[in-house]
Amino acid sequence: MGLSLGFDFYFLIRCIAHLRQQEPEIKENESDEAEGVNEEHLERLIALEDGDDEPDYEWEKLKFSVLVKSGERYLQVRLGPLVFLDSCNIFPASLDALIADLRNTEKDPAKAFPLLAERHPLFANAELFKEEARLAHPVFAKMWKQNRTFYREQVWNLLLKKIPMPFERMAGPECWEMDPVMPDRSYYNSRLTGEVCSEAKYEEIQKIVDFFDFKTFGEFHDAYLHTDMALADVIEAYREAFFGHYGLDPAHYVTGASAAWDAMLKSCTGKDRPLQLVRDEGIYRIIRESVRGGLSNPFQPYAKANNVGIGEDFNESEPTSHLKKFDVNSQYPTVMSRPLPMDGGEWVQLQPSKKQRLKQLYDLLEATDYNAEDYAETYLVKVSYYVPCEAHDFIDWAPPARMSVQSAELSEYSKVLMRNRGLLKAPGNPKLMPFLGFHREESLQLRLLKFYMETMRIRICEVYVIIRFDCKAFMKPFIEKCYTQRLQLRRAGRKLQDKVVKTTMCVQFGKSVQNQEAFRNADVFTDRALYEKQLAGERTVDYHSYPSSAGFLGLVYTTKAKPALLKSVPQIGTFVLDEARLDITKYHYALRKIFDGQANKPVDPSYSLSERSAVRAIYTDTDSDIVHIFSEVDPAVKLAEGNLKGDSPCFWDVGGDVKEAEKYLLALGACPEAAKLAAERRGELGGFGDEGAPLCIVEVVALGPKCYSEWQTDAAKFYRKFKAKGFSKQQRKQMTHEAYRRVWMEGKPGAPSISYRFESKNHVMNLVKVQEIGLSPFTDKVWQLDRCNSRPHGHWRNMPEPCVSLCLLAFGLHESGRSLPACFVDKVLSFLVADAGYLALEMRGGSFKGVLFTELADLLGNLLFDQPPSWLLAVLCFEWGTVFVFHPVSVQRLAWHYVAWFSVHLQLVHRLRRSPGRMAAWFAPSGPFLWHWQKKASNLVRLSLCSR
Repeated sequence: MGLSLGFDFYFLIRCIAHLRQQEPEIKENESDEAEGVNEEHLERLIALEDGDDEPDYEWEKLKFSVLVKSGERYLQVRLGPLVFLDSCNIFPASLDALIADLRNTEKDPAKAFPLLAERHPLFANAELFKEEARLAHPVFAKMWKQNRTFYREQVWNLLLKKIPMPFERMAGPECWEMDPVMPDRSYYNSRLTGEVCSEAKYEEIQKIVDFFDFKTFGEFHDAYLHTDMALADVIEAYREAFFGHYGLDPAHYVTGASAAWDAMLKSCTGKDRPLQLVRDEGIYRIIRESVRGGLSNPFQPYAKANNVGIGEDFNESEPTSHLKKFDVNSQYPTVMSRPLPMDGGEWVQLQPSKKQRLKQLYDLLEATDYNAEDYAETYLVKVSYYVPCEAHDFIDWAPPARMSVQSAELSEYSKVLMRNRGLLKAPGNPKLMPFLGFHREESLQLRLLKFYMETMRIRICEVYVIIRFDCKAFMKPFIEKCYTQRLQLRRAGRKLQDKVVKTTMCVQFGKSVQNQEAFRNADVFTDRALYEKQLAGERTVDYHSYPSSAGFLGLVYTTKAKPALLKSVPQIGTFVLDEARLDITKYHYALRKIFDGQANKPVDPSYSLSERSAVRAIYTDTDSDIVHIFSEVDPAVKLAEGNLKGDSPCFWDVGGDVKEAEKYLLALGACPEAAKLAAERRGELGGFGDEGAPLCIVEVVALGPKCYSEWQTDAAKFYRKFKAKGFSKQQRKQMTHEAYRRVWMEGKPGAPSISYRFESKNHVMNLVKVQEIGLSPFTDKVWQLDRCNSRPHGHWRNMPEPCVSLCLLAFGLHESGRSLPACFVDKVLSFLVADAGYLALEMRGGSFKGVLFTELADLLGNLLFDQPPSWLLAVLCFEWGTVFVFHPVSVQRLAWHYVAWFSVHLQLVHRLRRSPGRMAAWFAPSGPFLWHWQKKASNLVRLSLCSR
């Protein structure tokens, strides 16, 4: 079994293609004596010959196959009994990082790297400790008697590290005869990585050459080429550890994820604990529709802390505030340690009428506790819902929806940023983002739905599907074992192995949602005639050919002869995603309540600083939450003391990765009991950890999804932590926090950057120059009010006049003292449907009770519209005097709660502009509006409105 790294596959495949197309040589018998010799006997005799001749293989008869990842990227190459795997699919790290991690396991590097010590010529000599070692290295002769171990230590220290190479000077075989040290350090600069050879590195190269007495660059190069043998030691160490834990050899798997998945199945399932596949295609399709990844979203583009920890920038006259980045400790493994769906699911029979379906859903909601961690069943529901207008100002982290934003749905400030970005219109590509508007036919877990109903007061308009799953915490022993192992590795400084174990846990989610429907067969051909014959096959869907001087190579992609066999369990994957979303959203709103004194305060920028919540959402990633907290007390202290009460939905892991967490918290002002508890439970699975501790975050610039920068300090020195998805490694090295800040301040993209990368075309590697636009402040995932403030899409305040004025009038203009009941706008400025009504949860008597609005609305709706036409128009006024008409389907998201639905009266907007006083006349019996009265409780009536 061979292991290949990176681009070696391209050279390997071209070599195989060349060998398989060589003309077989016709050999004449040298004597007549060979004619009577049995061929099999002759082959044995040849094999026994003690000569230098290589055996003559019939390459064209060896089975040649590839496993394609994408394009010209391969996971595996097979040639007869040989299997070549890409080691990067097992270890997602550089060779340098792998070597450094393994070296930490032993004080003696020869024990950590036994294969390297045995097979590398310089390392092998270093282990002799004999006179021949001295003779092999004349430079060392003078000091041999002084310190016989010095040479050994120097060999390991000098060779087992990353050294610059003059790759751009290695253009032909003549380079091997060059001097071992290039005449200038600029020869070692790399356009590919953007690295510049420092003077210290250049001196280190000179030291190595002098120590080993290399005569040519070829000797210097080969000495470091042999150190790649260290990868074999890394693989062997990993194989040994993995086999010891799970009894499986990961080298027999194409990827580390496949090995980890089988390890989990072996440990957690069996005849008495079967994990069932989905057998109903309808259930399978709904599960696939419900799979939505984690949310990566900027909420506010900029925030700056103001506390004593930031140093000289602290301003005593300004409110004290802190920037914190909280992270769920092993988010997906935490969820997977809970009860998970074990069966393929079963349909729940829905009631015939809408009212009965909503009541049926409410019965399930009553029996559901989203804080429970032990449950025997779970439900996947498909519903339509929306967030009522009166709740918008109190929500920052809105329910996410997969949607595409058009130019008309952007704020004026966003349009300016878009034009500065060089775009004529919004990208319009679907993405996941917080949305306060109408969510149509969305599938999600019932536990998450109930949290939305209680926290964000969402209203369920219709129930389409309910699917029930049996649950069991079958993966818990595997996850807990891995997590314990990971904590040990982390505390031992084994960061890379810690990452490998983390990946072993997290890939269980990835394998569960793996979609095999798009999988295709890839047949490889080195014979052009056979390739062309295969192209005519009825199952052929794609093909590529790569003719070159090495020989012909062709790939033909075909659909499988039989339907794809379902091997994954997507019901687990979608459950894990929604549970993870429930956890981090729940923790965010719990954080707000702690610092707002359990009050539900608004977060919208239209309110004054004193009225708003003390916790401002800045940025969220899949498992992290960056917040701006206004508090005189350090948030770590308040949260640590909150752990003592035991009423939070999570453990606030404020100690984070601080080694002396107890001392750290005591210094901040925490009580001894809280500090001790935080230290004891530091790193707990599922804890909401302070990722920045013990550093203080001074400033955060959040330009877009996975594109933000943190400026941190320890009061003596500043540090930068950032993400820049989509940028090359070379570009990321050049980025500074100031570059992020400048882009945010100016509202214009940063300077274009030039980088280089390897690209394969026809299996030939080329160095390609790439020019890309720099950082950009434009994002379409929020409604950007200005340089400092944003709000979620779908908020009623995002609408143009006169819609905002109508909403303010309906909600009450607190500035002028006028106020109207909020229930007035229950249906005002909303799209209405004939089958009106919804299910909501309202706080009554200290607990949430289900409230159903359907009876009278259903009756009036049926009387007004026997068969409501689907083409009814909605009117939307973007500017005074300008009226746009849209199909309701295209604007149901944009204006679900904010635009009056007019059947005919298109002059309404102009009337409002000319004479707002006429609005009272419109509500008269002869006016264009009709009142709806909904019975709410025994003596309560809800007033709503629709067009005649």
